[in-house]
Amino acid sequence: MAKRRFRCPFCKNVFTEPDEVCGWRRKLTKRFREELYQEARHSTVRHVAESKGVSEDRVRRALVERSEWEEEEQEPVKHLAMEELSVRKGQRYETAFHDLDRRRVLAVIEGRTKEGVRGYLDSLAEPEAVGAVSMDMSNTFRSAVQESLPRAEIVADKFHVIKRVNEQFDKVRLRLQGQESRKGTLYKGR
Repeated sequence: MAKRRFRCPFCKNVFTEPDEVCGWRRKLTKRFREELYQEARHSTVRHVAESKGVSEDRVRRALVERSEWEEEEQEPVKHLAMEELSVRKGQRYETAFHDLDRRRVLAVIEGRTKEGVRGYLDSLAEPEAVGAVSMDMSNTFRSAVQESLPRAEIVADKFHVIKRVNEQFDKVRLRLQGQESRKGTLYKGR
C-alpha cells in the first residue's frame, strides 16, 4: 500500500498519514490479525500460517497482540492523569484523562468543570482501583477527585509545580534586584 509522505516546512521532519486500516507500523489489517488469532486458538500456528499464506511469526504476533488487547480491556486504571487543554485560548477548554501505566488517552471531555470531571470519574469501571491521580493544582479538579475517588492520592504534576516555583523565585529576584545597583549579580539573572 502506497503512503504519501510529507515534510514539515519548519522542523524538516518527514511524516506520513495515519493508517486507519492497519494501524501504526502494521502491514496486516486489524481484521485479518483478528482472524489469525481466532483460527490459531483452535489450530496449530503452522497450520494457520500455511492456510493463510503468512509466516508462523506473524501468527504468533497476532496471538500476543490480541492477548495484550484483552489484558488492557480487563485491567482497571491504577494511575490516572488529568490535564486541561486549551482548544481556543481563553475561550474553550477540554479535560483529558490518561492511563499512566499503559500510556494511553482514556477520554477527552468538553470543559473543565467539576461536574464534567465527576461525571467521567464516576463512569470508571473500577474507581476504587485508582491509587493516584496526577493533575495541575486546580481546586476544581482536586475537589472532584476527592469526592469521586476518596482513596486516591492526589499528586501535583511536575510542570505546574516548577512553574509556580519559578514565579515565586522571580518575585524574590525582582524584589532583591531593586535593592541593588543595576550592575548587581541579580540583574537580569535567573
